[in-house]
Amino acid sequence: MSTQIEWTQETWNPIVGCTPISAGCENCYASRAAAGPWLFNHPKYKGLTKGGKWTGKIGYGTVKELEQPLRWKKPRMIFVESMGDLFHKDVPFEEIAKVFYIIAICYWHKFQILTKRPKRMLEFFKWIEKEKRGFWGGDFAVLCAHLPTKQYEEMIEPYLTYHARMRKHYHPDLPETPDKLGDAGIYFKWPLPNLWLGVTVENHDNIERIEYLRKTPAAKRFVSLEPLLDVVSIRCLTDNTGDRRYTDNLDWVIIGAETGPGRRICKLDWVRKIIGVCKFHYIPVFVKKLEINGKITGNMEDWSKNLRVREYPKQEIKNASM
Repeated sequence: MSTQIEWTQETWNPIVGCTPISAGCENCYASRAAAGPWLFNHPKYKGLTKGGKWTGKIGYGTVKELEQPLRWKKPRMIFVESMGDLFHKDVPFEEIAKVFYIIAICYWHKFQILTKRPKRMLEFFKWIEKEKRGFWGGDFAVLCAHLPTKQYEEMIEPYLTYHARMRKHYHPDLPETPDKLGDAGIYFKWPLPNLWLGVTVENHDNIERIEYLRKTPAAKRFVSLEPLLDVVSIRCLTDNTGDRRYTDNLDWVIIGAETGPGRRICKLDWVRKIIGVCKFHYIPVFVKKLEINGKITGNMEDWSKNLRVREYPKQEIKNASM
């Protein structure tokens, strides 16, 4: 689905719903949208909100919705789960793995996952390692196991084709030998080259989320300071030593003021300080929206020059130990 989120190009929501867990959830735009006229009567969103707030229930889309990125032939940046948190405690790891499989075989796209639950995200990767699942493992047939035999055979064939293309893309020298769909993990290890993982940190109380992110394998690791409700300490953005040669800094930082009804203040001095820290440590920064003269604006012409920063990560891949 096309989006107005400035730092991505599409959103993809095969799983929706959430539970508020910290200060940044108070004025959640996603719960307001889910309760609005466009989505409230959609089967996937039924019962997920009450009074404009998430109820804690989780909704699942159709197989067609899960497969949506396969039908986007032009490469694009895709924000996964803008209407929920993929690592919510009530989303089984098996369901998360389905999403990761689609990400893996759609090698021509880049995917961004943002969570407030990085501890469970790290647990997911440990589960994959324990189950020896590569990046999916087991039998992908679970996606369409409920279908009659004929339909099952019709649906599984395209996945085999995409899997073969993915294998050739990453390992063109491998012989053309048939393989089980679930054996894809032998062709390369984590991190998936086209997957960026991030955490939301709205204030100093939640900086521990970054430490879980650092331990998680990702091609790019990023932090979203949106809604920014307080200045975030330099210690949570760097290696804690102040060494600007340090090579394992974060790959990207997004900064944004809270928007919508009941929004809380985001001081421009906080934003300037964070931009300065990131530049000192060579971390690309993307400033999304700010409050200027009492109005929220994403038009950089309305900002002072030292706030007009919209950078993206470099393309190299950084590894993480499991």
